[in-house]
Amino acid sequence: ETTADITTPINAYMVVIEKYIHFNSAPGSNGEKDFYNVMKKILPTKTGIALPSPMYTGDYVIIQSYWVLANVYDISQLSVVGFVQNSTNKEVYQSANLSLQTMTALHNNDVELSSFTNMIDNYCKTAFSPKVAIRNNGNTPLTSLDINYKVNDGEVMTYNWTGNLPFLGKTEIELPEISYELMDENHLQVYIDQVNQVADEYHKNDTLMHNFSSALQASRNILVKIRTDNSPEEVTWEIKNNNGEVVFSGGPYADANTIYNEETTLEADGCYEFFIYDAGGNGLCCTNGTGFYRISSGSVNIAQGTQFESEISAQFDVVSVGVNTLPVITEFEVYPNPASSQLFIEYTPERNRTVKINIFNQLGQSVYANEILSPSDLTQKLQINTGNWTSGIYMIRLDNGSGVSSSKLSISK
Repeated sequence: ETTADITTPINAYMVVIEKYIHFNSAPGSNGEKDFYNVMKKILPTKTGIALPSPMYTGDYVIIQSYWVLANVYDISQLSVVGFVQNSTNKEVYQSANLSLQTMTALHNNDVELSSFTNMIDNYCKTAFSPKVAIRNNGNTPLTSLDINYKVNDGEVMTYNWTGNLPFLGKTEIELPEISYELMDENHLQVYIDQVNQVADEYHKNDTLMHNFSSALQASRNILVKIRTDNSPEEVTWEIKNNNGEVVFSGGPYADANTIYNEETTLEADGCYEFFIYDAGGNGLCCTNGTGFYRISSGSVNIAQGTQFESEISAQFDVVSVGVNTLPVITEFEVYPNPASSQLFIEYTPERNRTVKINIFNQLGQSVYANEILSPSDLTQKLQINTGNWTSGIYMIRLDNGSGVSSSKLSISK
């Protein structure tokens, strides 16, 4: 809970410590056998988690994280230290040790809309059923919830949920299908109306917004490119038409760390949806190798990526005429994305053509530049060390003299 108004950027950290470790024989050269308050892990990452800014007196955030124990000598000695720090000057505003006292919420009837769990960035369908994750942040068990939602300036729909969620209990709610008029740019708003038949007592966590655009237009010629990770047998994908019928599919695969190119010509125009699945629940990167997926139509890059859990999807609108049919320039894949210490770029050059590769940070400053002459048209793989780059969004630009391709890259430390 915020006890004073804060307008500067702040981060929260949870640090797992082992309060006391004793060795019968000194592990080091100084003869020391007893160690106190040894840091084991910073959660959720070493950079902490950014809190909303600004925050005012009475505002609050509940952060939950987990860690699979590793290199712990005595579980009974584990504890947690939490602190909130100014991101700029590193001043610590609040800190606390683990308490075994029962946690009491600040409000009795308070539900947090945590996130959307099934929304994508581009749609050609004009109806969907949003799924939202909620958490009961109130002392009173949650037994009823009224959720309002609308798309653009359309009609407000209300869903009445019933159940039984204790304090900090979580669940996912699928809202009934809502139809809307698709525009170039759209927004979905979901907000809580009633909690246990009374007004929600804290409003700063009871609204979710999702902005989305109309889907990219593509021709009927489709290319699906998959680079498998270490478990190719877990990867499958399919393309469904507007009736939900599977019209093209692939996987599971036999060979790890291998690129598969699969092409088809769709029989009809209309709205299609691409789904890729990973039976292991860890996507194509980065806990089990470095794979990627890409679906394209000529020069139109419909979707690509590396990291997801069990499933991810993308919609595209097939139109036989009027689609941009510019010549395909240098195609390239970037993985892992987000990256941390290293980055791979795979691209297919034209024979005897120089490819210029540039990467820029958010200020437009070049952080990497290279020119590579390719004697063949075989796929090239470039490894780049990103260990000294700061976290943020970067732009990768490839220029082969006849055209330019670009892609966003996220660096997360």
